[in-house]
Parts: sequence; C-alpha cells; structure tokens
Amino acid sequence: MRLLPKTKKYGRINTKEIAVKKELIKKGQESLNRWQKKYRDIDPLRSAYQTKVLDWVVKSMTFEQEPVKINRLKELLSKERASLVR
Repeated sequence: MRLLPKTKKYGRINTKEIAVKKELIKKGQESLNRWQKKYRDIDPLRSAYQTKVLDWVVKSMTFEQEPVKINRLKELLSKERASLVR
C-alpha cells in the first residue's frame, strides 16, 4: 500500500482507495450506458413509469386506509384526461 503525499484538506491519500473509487465510477458509468441504450426512446420509459405510479398510488391509498382498486383508478384517470382534452 502506497501513500501519496499529505494534502491540507485530506491528509494522506491511500492509492488503493483511489483505485477502488475509480472502479466504482467505471461500474456506475457502465450501468448508466446500459440504461441509456435500453431507453433510447422515451416512450417505453414513460409507460413503465406510469404503470409504477399507479401501483404506488394504490399502495399509498391502502396505507391511508382508503383502498382503491387499480381498475377504478384507471377509470378515474381516463375521465380526467377526457375532461382536459375538451
């Protein structure tokens, strides 16, 4: 393990720690690149997110002890969208 010279802000910096951080950055960048390739077009991402939002609303309403079925929620949302179009 080699230590770099002392810096005012951080003290001694371990070269092994730097290598680990670089590896984590590389893995994160690869993950981001895979995600960007998978969702080049926004439409699949938008539809996947909208599906999740409905699930989150149903779970939240159940937690608040006001359960609602997902079909009823979709019906209410379609009525809302129809009224906005007019």
